[in-house]
Amino acid sequence: MRDLMKDDHKTKKQLIDELMELRSQNAALNKSITGGISAELVTEETLQANRAQLSNALEIAHLGHWEYDVANDLFTFNDQFYKIFRTTVEQVGGYTMHSTEYARRFVHPDDIDVVGEETRKAIETTDPHFNRQIEHRMLYADGTVGHITVRFFIVKDSHGRTVKTYGVNQDITDRKRVEERLRLTLEATNDGIWDWNIPTGKAVFSPRYYRMLGFEPYEFPESYDSWRSLVHPDDFDWAERKINEHINKNIGYAIEIRMRTKSGDWRWILTRGMVVERDTDNRLVRMVGTHSDITERKRMEESLKRSEENFRHSLDDSPMGVRIVTEAGETIYANRAILDIYGYDSMEELKTIPVEKRYTPESHADFLGRREKRQQGIDAPSEYTINIIRKDGEVRNLLVLRSEILWDGERQFQVLYSDITERKQAEKTLKESEERYRSLVDNAHEAIYVAQDGMIKFINRAGVEIAEQSEQELISRPFIELIHPDDRAMAGERYLKRLKGEVLKSRYIFRIITKNDNIKWLEVGSALINFEGRPATLNVVTDITDRKQVEEELRTSHLQFRALATRLQQIREEERVLISREIHDEMGGGLTGLKMDLSWLLRKMGDADPCEERVALMDKIHTSNALIDQMIKIVRRISTDLRPSVLDDLGLIAALEWQLSEFTSHTEILHEFATTFEYVNMEKDTAVAVFRIFQEAMTNVARHSQATKVTVVLRESERSLFGDGSLVLEIRDNGRGITEEEILNPESLGLLGMKERVLTFGGEISIRGEPDGGTTLILKIPQIQGEPS
Repeated sequence: MRDLMKDDHKTKKQLIDELMELRSQNAALNKSITGGISAELVTEETLQANRAQLSNALEIAHLGHWEYDVANDLFTFNDQFYKIFRTTVEQVGGYTMHSTEYARRFVHPDDIDVVGEETRKAIETTDPHFNRQIEHRMLYADGTVGHITVRFFIVKDSHGRTVKTYGVNQDITDRKRVEERLRLTLEATNDGIWDWNIPTGKAVFSPRYYRMLGFEPYEFPESYDSWRSLVHPDDFDWAERKINEHINKNIGYAIEIRMRTKSGDWRWILTRGMVVERDTDNRLVRMVGTHSDITERKRMEESLKRSEENFRHSLDDSPMGVRIVTEAGETIYANRAILDIYGYDSMEELKTIPVEKRYTPESHADFLGRREKRQQGIDAPSEYTINIIRKDGEVRNLLVLRSEILWDGERQFQVLYSDITERKQAEKTLKESEERYRSLVDNAHEAIYVAQDGMIKFINRAGVEIAEQSEQELISRPFIELIHPDDRAMAGERYLKRLKGEVLKSRYIFRIITKNDNIKWLEVGSALINFEGRPATLNVVTDITDRKQVEEELRTSHLQFRALATRLQQIREEERVLISREIHDEMGGGLTGLKMDLSWLLRKMGDADPCEERVALMDKIHTSNALIDQMIKIVRRISTDLRPSVLDDLGLIAALEWQLSEFTSHTEILHEFATTFEYVNMEKDTAVAVFRIFQEAMTNVARHSQATKVTVVLRESERSLFGDGSLVLEIRDNGRGITEEEILNPESLGLLGMKERVLTFGGEISIRGEPDGGTTLILKIPQIQGEPS
């Protein structure tokens, strides 16, 4: 609230002044212009007869004029109408438009039904003098919201049908904003409040009521008599009469009176009140109201009155040239700036120069045309440019604004002159710059095009070459037609989102189909711009077809390499199985047979007579037998390492438990294995790959971790929204912890091998270490959907 009170450094009093002034101006304009129209312009003939006078009045009042042809559903507007909406006829495209287009461009969507209903009433009414004034929200050309008041009338034909409506629009946005600020200010301020019980004469006054007059709260009695004793004697009878007039009309009142302060001074008070209660006989029972100190405002009003007397003197100091002329064109006042613009020392000297010598030939011809129109009562522009010739011969460009005013109580015309020579030169320079820019764009190596309303509005030479079409074929063609069918939805969605102002990635890729049916890959960078007064997208395009072809070849080569690596892993496992079986079956069987022969020989020799040679021979047989036992163990270990039979026979969980037992027996590192599964159903190749990764991980623990314990957990991951899950094999040790450098080391072939095996079954692997906190390896193994664990 505090910020609202400080808005524009305006006090509540100033806000009220602004509001009263705006309302006063609005009421005066409605009365003098639209009220006069209501009384006089009832038929088409009188409308035409008063057009010139009305146009000048509208210009001065800043009112937009419009007419609506009912049969053709067609609006016609004047320039001032477009000024209200902060646009021009050039930007809109004409002075006429249908009602649907008018509503879309200028009426707030939430107020379209209200405007439509009022228009329907005007068309269907049987009252030939029907007129209406409404207020609604409007849309400026830049999309912002304002407020407008519309006063309109109707014209009926001889059959009583409404054939035309016409009226004026006035922008009341400032007034609405002032009213809103006033409302908020009243809430934020602490005006004096009173509540009067009329039958008893008792009253209730707020603390601010007392302090406004310099008293402490409740310093004088709360009663009607107290109020009466403080009112200036010259104001009481008048105030009481005005209050009674409003009470009899059953409406609230607001009057200004003087009240005495505690120090004896007089302050101006705005007192507002209304009746809030009557008895069954309609007699007054209770009234409430507020007091506002308007002393400063009254002083300012007095100051304003004095300043108005000095208004004419201020014109002399205006930086713009100012002339006051009669309807016949006679100059009755001119300020010093006029002389400076023309380069003369006095108005008398300037008047001695013939009019045709003051203008360039083209501007003089335009001057004669405007004067003739005014003499004939035809509307002439109130804003135009002229080229004058100064006393020293220099040609200057001037912007001229002509409006009707009251001067010494009579209708005259104020003409303002602004030297725009430098601006014109800047516009010329800008135009030349735009031409150079267009040349640069047209000759750019990258394609550039502008899309508006889904159409190509501009495209440079490079874009024409990429599309393999002519510029004429592309301009005003929907750009979506060029895009490959599979990419149209994506490109169209991005285009619409960008027009809405959404922040998107600046560059994206799509394909197009050229006129010759060639498919090209394009990388496009887009930005939202204003093109010819409306939103559009600027698109810079690079042909990346060759790059995409190279990328595709690389991707194909990568997939082939990946398939080859997977096949090599399978071949290696198959070879291991074969070698394991051959070692186990052939060598193991042979060694077992040899051991049996030696055992038989040993028994036979035991039955023979003892002798020295027999003892030596039996020792040799015992030694050979022990060696054979050791070789059988080695054969079994090599066969198991190549392909543990427990993996094929009992499954992954049993293989992991067996490997952990072997690990502990060889390294003396304790282990712990935990799982919720008794058995996991897994493809053979996947189970082998997981087991090999596990073996490599355990090898790394033994070689590098310096751990005393390793923990292995086999569990199921959380299910996704789509029901997909995976198995998680987690291996943790309590060693020194692997470093980031070791993880990223390209020579860590064991880690690279694990990552390579993971790719064969589409899993994920992550490794992290903490200094002295051990290493954790997490392997995610995708499950086939619906596969039981």
